[in-house]
Amino acid sequence: MRTVQADAGFEISDNEWENAVLSWTDDARPWVSSAFVRRAARELAKTEALPDGWHATHVLRRFAEGGEVLASDLRHAVRKAGEQFGSDAFLRIEAERETIGERLLGGADLGEALDHNHRGALFAVILLDWVENEVGPWSDLGPWRG
Repeated sequence: MRTVQADAGFEISDNEWENAVLSWTDDARPWVSSAFVRRAARELAKTEALPDGWHATHVLRRFAEGGEVLASDLRHAVRKAGEQFGSDAFLRIEAERETIGERLLGGADLGEALDHNHRGALFAVILLDWVENEVGPWSDLGPWRG
């Protein structure tokens, strides 16, 4: 089983976070930054999309703190969280990249540019991108757990 871990030794500021999200909307991939992807995991956990007792919630929080997790567990956690925002949340957020970027460029912060469900889906998409980049195609991740 493959494991993943984001470097816990570096944090990004709120401005760096918003700039990284803006570059994501322009189809750049800021997930190469461990600090960015850890922040996305932390923000996703804060949306409370998943109940506290779920294994998926534990996985997201552990990863956000810089802990090592199974890649399949992280993928499952992100998918479970994404489901809470609606079955088409991932498709909507991908389709609205450009619009989100325009809102952010216009001076809106993330809270103004995206409603709760869209913010949660955004963080989930960012994490899915990162896992795919780190460990390869989904078929290589092994069975889901939790």
